[in-house]
Amino acid sequence: MLFQSGLGIFIHEDRLSVVYLKSSFNTIKVENQADYSLDSNKPFKERMLICADLIHNFIKSNNVESSDIFLGIPRESVILKDLELPLAVKENLRSTLEYKIETYVPLKVENIYFDYQIIEEDKQHNHLKILLVVVQKDILDVYFRVKDRLGIGLTGISIDSTAYVNYLAYHPVTSQESNYVFVYETGRRIGSMLHFGVVINKMLQYSRSVSISGENDIAGALSKELRPVKEFFANNPDTVKLFYMSDSDEKTFLSHLEVHEEFQIQIPDPVLVGIANSSMIPAMGLALESVKKVPMQINLLPVPLRKRPSRKVYYIMFALIGLFIISGITWGGSKIMRQSMVLNHLNAETERLAAEVKDIDSIKNNIKDLEIRIEYLDKMGRGRVPLIEVLKEVTERIPETAWLQDFNYDEKGVQIYGYADSASDLISLLEASPLLSEVVFLATITRGQDGKERFRIGFKINT
Repeated sequence: MLFQSGLGIFIHEDRLSVVYLKSSFNTIKVENQADYSLDSNKPFKERMLICADLIHNFIKSNNVESSDIFLGIPRESVILKDLELPLAVKENLRSTLEYKIETYVPLKVENIYFDYQIIEEDKQHNHLKILLVVVQKDILDVYFRVKDRLGIGLTGISIDSTAYVNYLAYHPVTSQESNYVFVYETGRRIGSMLHFGVVINKMLQYSRSVSISGENDIAGALSKELRPVKEFFANNPDTVKLFYMSDSDEKTFLSHLEVHEEFQIQIPDPVLVGIANSSMIPAMGLALESVKKVPMQINLLPVPLRKRPSRKVYYIMFALIGLFIISGITWGGSKIMRQSMVLNHLNAETERLAAEVKDIDSIKNNIKDLEIRIEYLDKMGRGRVPLIEVLKEVTERIPETAWLQDFNYDEKGVQIYGYADSASDLISLLEASPLLSEVVFLATITRGQDGKERFRIGFKINT
């Protein structure tokens, strides 16, 4: 995803985390971030209004109104179910789940929001494995106060468990791992919530949250909660990697965790991806949904309430590319300005590309092509004579009575097309340049009605 930006917002009992990301060619940058403490003694609705004001100030100061905005809520606010369904229901999966959802969760369908993700499709055994996420409307409606107070649309609402999976799929230390366990703690003190997750083939297969009241509870909670986790890897002879993330007393927790020798424990450093500490991880994982293809894409926000994707970024991108091309040519000097036909060709190409913005699939193909061309220009700028110098050399070598109609280049060399009083004289003039070699006619010289000779000449650039 090129030239995209995303804002991830995670709200918990005692804190608000915000991460703003921007993407460009093959890079994702943390543009800004913030971590706010909240008074957990205040009523939850009041804290939501405080969060809305903090988020509004962050958005205003960073000018992110046009970005995709993802809001995260705690794992313990939702119900997660791992379901197996016949493959035949795939075409009408949402309708099927809505019809049968009261058999999966003890809630009325009219009182919930839900979303799902297919995490495994087994055609051999004719079944689908589904991760179902359900939240009560009255829980999510409180978070809508933030949306309404901000006055801008949300792209999606998800949970911190899936945000952690997306974060680990991006982190340089863990991105290549497909099967692993992760444990994270919410709250700044030992004695809040422990969350356990199992990832198979980079998809969240199991998630559970438990409350612990103190250090004495840690050992018991780990022994109990890691027991079902181990069953996912019962047939795996290798040591399973476990990624632990917390801002609490790591040494105290790790001393209990290291007793379970079947796990290889690692602590991915959040500084490696540009965030200040582990409390920012959920917001980071949420923001990644805007700038990168992520494995988990749960969205609990009802479709009618979702912010429509903007195509503004595509128009800006093509406008910038067009300006870059035109500026590069005009920088060559006053003689290049006479090549109006070249500029007209570039303008026409830019208009053609802008029209293709209407088709997103076509845009992606065009972007890949432009990346290749820009990469080639970049290589030429680093390892060879700059293209603008070659164009300048050619225009200075040919006489005033000749002009170029077109100028093409690729890995094989340069081709020029145009008219001259005597095309045969051009060969010797171009061969005299120290930058050019192997100057030859690529086609027979023809004469136009105005008496001018039409030529097509090819040559190579000396490095």
